[in-house]
Amino acid sequence: MTTNAFLTGNTEGTRLVLTASGSWTARHASEIDQLISALAWEGTTQSVQVDMGAVRGFDTYGAWQLARLRRLTETPAGGFE
Repeated sequence: MTTNAFLTGNTEGTRLVLTASGSWTARHASEIDQLISALAWEGTTQSVQVDMGAVRGFDTYGAWQLARLRRLTETPAGGFE
């Protein structure tokens, strides 16, 4: 069974909280790319937390996109979890 990839986010104070779910695999490459490219957050974000607990498929491509997500969201003021 194939599950689409999802990424949702909300802000908790100065923290951006992202929740990933579904299948983060090469099969869903264009979906994942669009999800990450569509992210928008306020300049007041001091840290980013990504919850990958609901991801049901993960391969090298998904890991590469997670690293990309980190590069795009990491802030000088805070960290990435």
